[in-house]
Amino acid sequence: MKKAMQIGTNDAQTNDIFKSVCMDRGVKHAYLIEPLEKHNPQIEKVYSDMSHEIHNIAITPNPYIQKADLYMLGDITRHFSLVKRKTHPCRDSGPMDKISVPCKTFAKFCEENNIEKLDTLYIDAEGLDYEIIMSIDLAHISIDNIIFEEWDHDDDDENYNYRTGSELLEVVYKKLRENGYSTCRYQERDIKAWK
Repeated sequence: MKKAMQIGTNDAQTNDIFKSVCMDRGVKHAYLIEPLEKHNPQIEKVYSDMSHEIHNIAITPNPYIQKADLYMLGDITRHFSLVKRKTHPCRDSGPMDKISVPCKTFAKFCEENNIEKLDTLYIDAEGLDYEIIMSIDLAHISIDNIIFEEWDHDDDDENYNYRTGSELLEVVYKKLRENGYSTCRYQERDIKAWK
């Protein structure tokens, strides 16, 4: 049975092509990762005709973090680590409300859900896409297609060595090539990698 996962489902309809990707590829079960429970009713409505699971967690590349602060600007959500980056659009937005959400690494989530193979992994993690991909051990989980969003902000988080957004993307491309993936532009801001 083909399975797929979306990290950052949001309300499952705003600029969302994940379900159509699943339908086109014959995916039978979707893991929908969305930290905000308020989106659950809309997600259920969109996926009512497809086998799915909603998990209200955030995926983090850091195995030592079990709860994360999710900052909110109006009705736009941003992952907690992004506001530390000087080049992120919401960095200078002033004080923001935040909520604390449970989080797990990609590896831990897959282990707990007995996931060894995914047809498609779709990442829309508000700028944490590169770090999530870099945290995945592609030798231990088989993923046929990875779709992720290109971000151009620099990595000036206090926990990392400084790199520009383009340098980070090159590191991701290198990892994907070393693991047998080809890449191309998929949508306006999306990149697709496939085996």
